[in-house]
Amino acid sequence: MQIDGKTRIAGVLGVGIDYTLSPLIHNKGYQLLGINAVYLPFHGKEGYLHEILSGFCFTQNFMGFNITVPFKEMAYREMDICGDEADAVQAVNTVKPKQDKLIGYNTDVIGFKRAVEELGFEAEGKNALVLGAGGAARAAVVALHQMGASTIWMANRGKVRREKAVKILNGRVEPLEWCEEAISKVLPQISLVVNGTTVGADGKGMPPVQLSKVSKDTLVYDMVYAKGDTPLVREAKDQELKASNGLSMLLYQAVESFEIFVGVKPPLGPIKEELLKGDT
Repeated sequence: MQIDGKTRIAGVLGVGIDYTLSPLIHNKGYQLLGINAVYLPFHGKEGYLHEILSGFCFTQNFMGFNITVPFKEMAYREMDICGDEADAVQAVNTVKPKQDKLIGYNTDVIGFKRAVEELGFEAEGKNALVLGAGGAARAAVVALHQMGASTIWMANRGKVRREKAVKILNGRVEPLEWCEEAISKVLPQISLVVNGTTVGADGKGMPPVQLSKVSKDTLVYDMVYAKGDTPLVREAKDQELKASNGLSMLLYQAVESFEIFVGVKPPLGPIKEELLKGDT
């Protein structure tokens, strides 16, 4: 690809994002569709989000950008306009400048929904456990609620953050203490376990979940998409449970973001193939 004065720019904004596979997805899509654009990682500095967003807003060849940790919730408060999912989650993972305003979206909701549906999970009338209370975990709750889940429990290491999430989610979740004893009581009723925390991202550590207590048809979904299986996914497979890391959610939320930026969806098959190669 030749970058020139007409090249449009998009990217992902976060801290410590050397691991990100988002540029692979978007740049492959531009290549396949013949779009003169480039997608880059932007390593933001905490405390300067307002200044960063203001600069992007007035950059004429900037198509938009994705937001990742730790900026999703802060970015929501900086938007001029937000979509319904972003309002429900109160976190933004996709931003598009338009007429000197910033429009915020949350494509994590549909990304998560498509990822678990692809694995054969039907949420209607079923119970779920969501670990975490940040933007990604709240997106999972909103998605499951839209899909007709019965009871959704939310456990988080910090009580204040959990209580804030419960308030934001407005009756969609039941709070649960972050301890093995409390979590174990609900596990026999669970059909889906979702890890929306960073526990296990470094290949170490497990949330306090005894997977031996869930039924054999329970799905375990870890939003972490580190290379290989996370400790939670490994444990689930040892228990002969269906389990997946967050690579599929990354792909499907990116497809939605791609369409917001350029107006069309990218070809899914070749991108999925490229993504799987990039994760090995």
